Amino acid sequence: MKLAPSPAADDSDTLLVAEEIIAVPDSALINQAIAQAQQVPKQSTQVAPATEPQPAKPERQEVQEPQPAPVVTAPAASVHTETAMIAAYTDDGRYRAYTVSDWDGFTADQKAKLQPVGVQLTAKGQQFIVAPTDAAGGQEVKWEDKDKWQDCVDIPGLDNIESDAEAKRDFNGQSNTKKILAYGKENGISFPAVEAAHNYSVKGHCIGWYLPANGQWNLILDNKLSINKVLKQIGGVIIDDWYWSSTEISSGHSWSVGIEPIGNFVTPFEKIGGTLRVRAVALVPVSSPELPSSAK
Repeated sequence: MKLAPSPAADDSDTLLVAEEIIAVPDSALINQAIAQAQQVPKQSTQVAPATEPQPAKPERQEVQEPQPAPVVTAPAASVHTETAMIAAYTDDGRYRAYTVSDWDGFTADQKAKLQPVGVQLTAKGQQFIVAPTDAAGGQEVKWEDKDKWQDCVDIPGLDNIESDAEAKRDFNGQSNTKKILAYGKENGISFPAVEAAHNYSVKGHCIGWYLPANGQWNLILDNKLSINKVLKQIGGVIIDDWYWSSTEISSGHSWSVGIEPIGNFVTPFEKIGGTLRVRAVALVPVSSPELPSSAK
């Protein structure tokens, strides 16, 4: 490359001019590029540390307070009175009567609070309880403990009723029983049928059982189907045999009743001529506060 001095300038201002001219970028463009470069965000090369898995927060458990067992009480007495109802005592000693339909609706716990003692019969202005089973352990007994009917006695104070129609109007079973027992005690004579009825009890419930009179037996026979239905419901023994009554005819005979397939019978029977069954009855405890008003 050859350099030549410029004719228009002195030696101090001499510039060297290259044969090839190289373009030099404008300073303004350079500054703009630098400024743009500074605006680009710097990429971080740091790696975020791994996050340790956090255990799940346990849910709060609601603590259930123990609830007391529900108190089971004996059901209230039925508000309706039917001819034949379940007679029962509560576990606290109160008498109540229930219809069969009400009884079927009780729970097992409610029934456990009740002790059936028989069938409450309400008919023709009379009301009494029929025992659930036969007295004397279900055995047949004599009316009077004598070997010969000639030795039998005519109970003083006890009406001799010879007419069948009149006998059906005798509802004095409780009075008859008391008179017979008193006479036997005074004279040392045993009257097995009356004694068996008097001594009858249902799981300790001795509620004044007595030997029914002929009139009371007549009501039992008239309502036999309803009574037996209730007896089956409470696990009792149905009435379907021959039974003694406390209605006396004479010194040697008393009235008896019989249930046969062909019908019911009311007939005289020798006091010592044979043995019959005993089914006791009792008055309804009218003092019970739970007794339906219609039964009082």
